[in-house]
Amino acid sequence: MTFGFISYKVIVYDLATWAVLIDIGLIFKIFLRETLLLLYLQMPGTFMPIFLFPGEVFHLFPISFTLVGQYIVKNIVLLSIGIVFEATVRGGMLVTEVREAEKL
Repeated sequence: MTFGFISYKVIVYDLATWAVLIDIGLIFKIFLRETLLLLYLQMPGTFMPIFLFPGEVFHLFPISFTLVGQYIVKNIVLLSIGIVFEATVRGGMLVTEVREAEKL
């Protein structure tokens, strides 16, 4: 995809570093805005193989994923986490208890 301008090793190490930075940011909740930006920028590239290499992603389209496909689909969970964290960065709160007024 880089037409030979960037070596495979550089791409693999850069993407691994990028993923680790995202994970550290989400786990420790540091630099959340920047971490979420990195996450959202990474996602199109993560989902690209579904469209470019469907034979590598599916055993049986669209219900049976290969190991690579399972790795790609698990990123839907990461996107969901990112959306929840984004809401908290913008001032939203996670509420785990039911308020008295909502019980009625």
